[in-house]
This record gives sequence, structure tokens and C-alpha cells, in this order.
Amino acid sequence: MRKADSPKDFVNFSNHPKRKLPVKVVFYALFFLVLSAGLMLFFRGTRDSQWDGKSRLTVISISPAGLISYEPQNREVLLISFPSNFMLSLTNGYGDYYFDRVFELDRQEKKQGRLVISSVENEFGIQVISWVNQKTPRQMIPSLADLVLGNVKSNFSTFDLVRFVWLINGAKKIDIRNVDLSAEDLIRAKDNVDGSVSLVLAGDRWDSWVRTNMFDKAIDEERLTITVINKTNRQGLGTKAARLFENLGAQVVRVVSGNEVIDGCIVRGEKRVEQSQTVKAIKHLFSCSWQTGDSNSERADVVVYLGEDYWRLLYGQ
Repeated sequence: MRKADSPKDFVNFSNHPKRKLPVKVVFYALFFLVLSAGLMLFFRGTRDSQWDGKSRLTVISISPAGLISYEPQNREVLLISFPSNFMLSLTNGYGDYYFDRVFELDRQEKKQGRLVISSVENEFGIQVISWVNQKTPRQMIPSLADLVLGNVKSNFSTFDLVRFVWLINGAKKIDIRNVDLSAEDLIRAKDNVDGSVSLVLAGDRWDSWVRTNMFDKAIDEERLTITVINKTNRQGLGTKAARLFENLGAQVVRVVSGNEVIDGCIVRGEKRVEQSQTVKAIKHLFSCSWQTGDSNSERADVVVYLGEDYWRLLYGQ
């Protein structure tokens, strides 16, 4: 009969030293995980980016009120400040509002920044990519410190917001130019029905100024010609769109009306122009679909067919 095991026969594993991974192995494993996560976020951010880094980047500053416009070719930043009583004509049929009240209206109407952006695009005749808002603004350009502390809000992706703040804070040498709308004679007084006086954009003078100082160099260098065809029964839509294109730096050769009414927007041209900065800007501004085809019959490189959706953006809710 087997004798009972004595306590000496048992091995007390708790008294044996545990084998530890070398510090280097742990460090390299953590480094690999962080690097992999960083690369994943970088490539995802690049894929989903709202800005390709080649065209002019214009962003609305909610507070302090104004525009921040970065031209990548000459690394110039324009800071355009709005006066306190500056008034905008809003899209979606909302009428005229002081700029400092537009963002709150946008939030109340759950527009997610679309009302602010479309209104500024329509009023100024420019392409706007995003908006930024600072909790405690000290200057129009957000600082890297405020970005890290979470004091900068935007509808940019995290990748685009970091890149934007990094660029305009001088990651590369840049020239900053402050633009005073009053000093440049780009605004005028307007008498309101309640007896107050507001300041509004002087449209013709602004358009002349922007086509010299704030056009998109990438679009200007492409030298593509555009024909705009108003495919609605609403008068004046083609002219409004042509103003936007010309302010960007494109050359509009014709504005005509079409017979058939359509809802959306179509951009038509040869395959060679599909990835041009001109076509990218048009598609962004009007949510257009692309159609490959001959545009020579309209005597232009690019043909834009505008539908009812553009009228709804401007005047309908």
C-alpha cells in the first residue's frame, strides 16, 4: 500500500521566481502597437480628408469672427476679420442675420455647420471647407496649445484639424496678412427697418478684390473654361454659380438656360479633367455627379448643369 505523500514531495511554485519578459521586448512591443495605431489613424485620416493639400483652404472662424484662408503654393495666410455688426444673407430662406448669431441658429436648426458654410460661400462667392470655433479666443489663428487642451472645435476630422492648426502656426515658413474689410473699402453701411445700421459686403468691390488677392492658384493655373447651364425655371441661378467659379480663378465662357428641368447637379467633361482642382471645387460646392463626355459642343472644357437643388439650397428650407 502506497504511503501518503509527504509535504516534501510537493513543489511550492509560489516560492519559485517568475520569469519576466526582458524590458526591451516589452518596449518594442508597445512601440510597435503605438506605431501601428498611429499609421492606421494617419492613413484613415488621409483617405477621409476634406482637403487635398493642393488647393486654397478657406475656413470660417466663428470666434473671433472672420475667415482664415491658406494658399499652399506661396504659403500665405489671409486673416479677414468681420466687424461686430456684420450681416449676412443666409441660405435656406432664413433671411438676414448678424454673423455672430448665425452659428447659434445653425446649432438650433441642427444644420451641423452646413448653414454657416453655405451662407458664407454664397455671400462671399468662395469655397469654404470647414469652420473652427475657439472657447477662449485670443487671436484668430488657434494655437497648438489650445488644440491639445481641447479648446478648438470644428467639423474638420481630427486629422484635418491637427494639420490645419499645425500649418498656420508655422510648421513651414508662412506669410500672414491681415485684411481689414473697412480699410479695403469692401463693406458698406445698410439701414435696417428697426433704425439700426449694419455692415454688409460690398459685392462688386469684394469680387474684384478676391479675384486679385484670394483666388485659387491651382485652379487658375489649370486654365479650364466653363459653361454653366441653368436647368431650372429659376432665373439668375446660372449667374450666381458663374460668380463663384470666377472668384475661384476659373474662366466662365457662357451662361445659358436649358430646356429640361433637373433636380441635381451634373459636371460633364473629358476624362482628362475629372481629377482637376476645378472639377473638384465644383463638385464640392454643388454636390455634383460626374459625367464623362464631349463638352466641345458647349465650347468649354467643363459643362455644369445646375438643377433645382441649388435653388432649394439658396431659398428653401
